[in-house]
Amino acid sequence: PEEIIGRPRSILFPGHVSDIQLRSINSTIKSGQACYFENLAPFGSQEIWLGTWLVPLKNDQGECISILGVSRDINERRQAEQELKTALQKEKELNELRSSFISRTTHEFLTPLSTILSSAELLEYYGHRWPEEKRNGHLHRIQDATKSMSHMLSDILAIERIETRKLECD
Repeated sequence: PEEIIGRPRSILFPGHVSDIQLRSINSTIKSGQACYFENLAPFGSQEIWLGTWLVPLKNDQGECISILGVSRDINERRQAEQELKTALQKEKELNELRSSFISRTTHEFLTPLSTILSSAELLEYYGHRWPEEKRNGHLHRIQDATKSMSHMLSDILAIERIETRKLECD
């Protein structure tokens, strides 16, 4: 308190900080309403975030005769807000990655499923007319596509186990 009480505002808050306060003081005088602002202010060898309320003090006629200013150190709150913003950004990035993964995975599954479906339909409608070699070719395509999908599912399950820490990676 001894470093602050009784000292002029311009010494406590030099430059741009003093300008912000002066504009806020003028606004409070003109409107007759309390105002709140936040700013970085020098304090010793560091800067701290202050939240400041300016409240007009009025006489019996309702005229502003003085302004009461109350500032409070809000560093912890600002730091918590920044941490929340960072966490929110990371969450958004994670959701975008998940969405991209799902989109790519869906595409990777659709290709073998299309192969399976088209080969199965061809076998159903024309298989009885084809030579055994051609039928076997389509059956092998179905088997290969099924194995491919099985491998992809195994990979996805492994990723899920790693993410939920049910599987350790070396």
